[in-house]
Amino acid sequence: MKYIESTIRDKLIDQLDIFGEELTFLKKEKFLPNDKGTRGFVDLLASDSMNRFVIIELKRSRGASREAIHEVLKYIEGIKENKSLKNNEIIAYIVSTEWDELLVPFSSFVKDVSYSVRGYKLVVDIDLNPIYVTRVEPLNIKNERILSNLHSIALYTEEQNLKKGIESYINSFSKKKITDYVLLILKANKNLYSYTGFSKNEISEWKKIFKEYKYLIYSSVQTMTDEEYWSIIKTDKSLYEEVNEYVNDWSDKDISINLHLYAVEDCEPRPFFDYYEISYPAKLATKLLKEEKWEIQNIIRSGGLKNNNLLTDETILQELTGSDGLDRIRYFKKFNSKNSSILKKIKEEVSICLEFNPYWLSGVIKAIEEITEISKTKIFTGNIS
Repeated sequence: MKYIESTIRDKLIDQLDIFGEELTFLKKEKFLPNDKGTRGFVDLLASDSMNRFVIIELKRSRGASREAIHEVLKYIEGIKENKSLKNNEIIAYIVSTEWDELLVPFSSFVKDVSYSVRGYKLVVDIDLNPIYVTRVEPLNIKNERILSNLHSIALYTEEQNLKKGIESYINSFSKKKITDYVLLILKANKNLYSYTGFSKNEISEWKKIFKEYKYLIYSSVQTMTDEEYWSIIKTDKSLYEEVNEYVNDWSDKDISINLHLYAVEDCEPRPFFDYYEISYPAKLATKLLKEEKWEIQNIIRSGGLKNNNLLTDETILQELTGSDGLDRIRYFKKFNSKNSSILKKIKEEVSICLEFNPYWLSGVIKAIEEITEISKTKIFTGNIS
């Protein structure tokens, strides 16, 4: 197999124009020395018209293709160290004749790194001569759990209605092929109406006019791609026609929000409810749980949220109430200095939460960086809120 790869590599040297770029060959099997352990031999090293180094990593077999991501990561870090490069001064080409096993890890890799990575499927003839390449586009995959900030509230007057509502939510999501979601089941505090600030007479009159809701389903789904939202909307012909009338009027930042609302909340079948409204993290945290003191009865999970037995209900509740900062209103996270990756994640999330408050952002990021330095030599726990 090494012979096959080396043969293709040697023949590719004279056909770098196959990529449709102005590439200049520099060296094959370029050794990258590095005292930090990322040394290795790059299959092909070239430069492009933008004066960037181009690492070309070639794989032939399915088994070898799975190793390509690890190799590219090692080589990129090695050449950055060896030649003191910035991320925008390097680009990697992953070239393989087989992509069945490579596409998913490649897609995840491209999304996570801050430098340019391209994928190419190479077609060779019986004599291993390169014929042509086609650009491989990464899949739009979900790299991590992100519960949508667009929630829904369904209120019920009786327990039997609540049970019907739970069944209808599960059925609705199943028919829409929404697998990752959470249903928070709440019961009204027996003193709920005293929290409204009305007098007893006012509350009595209010109950004559309006229904008294005793139960609540609070739902949130994991964020999906626009393509996934569209696939749901297309199952409802009239809704699909309606969305197509308005989509061109939406700004880029509103497209995903509106598609979510149409697909998750408006597309048939909708769940059963006595009263329904859209909600958001701050409303759950402040109004429902803090002010009105609704009592949590159960947390129903589905899909990956159910399969993750290390994911606690406490963590889910924190995310539902906006502790990850994505709603740019509140943020809370516990951390342990032994987990170095969590401080990096906190820095990313705080940057989102304080996106529109540069003065606070600057100070908080500085504090996180100082904590990160301390964590290299000391073990401690803490929280940021």
